[in-house]
Amino acid sequence: MTKIEFSEINEKIVKFLIKGHTNNSEYGTDIVCASISATSIMTLNALIEILDVKDMEYEMKDGYMLCDLSNSSDEDLVKSQDFLKSFKLFSEQIADDYPKNVQFKVWRYGK
Repeated sequence: MTKIEFSEINEKIVKFLIKGHTNNSEYGTDIVCASISATSIMTLNALIEILDVKDMEYEMKDGYMLCDLSNSSDEDLVKSQDFLKSFKLFSEQIADDYPKNVQFKVWRYGK
């Protein structure tokens, strides 16, 4: 099972974490895994290469991705929200479509 978690502070997404494997199909043919991988990497690349977000921490390894903007400036956090919200919507939808393979959770802090 893949677990996708988002953290929000005052209604702004500040972090996402992806852990595990979907095990929907054998390695190399798992469309659920491939779609999560592609969209999460696309989101991370957009934050780095397009928006040039500073002070963002990220880590990627097999079955794990962390993207943490909690130390980024308010300006970088605000300009990142469209990409992050888009990925959050995708993650929620894929969890709804594949509940045996993907778990989705949002942690909310602040207001």
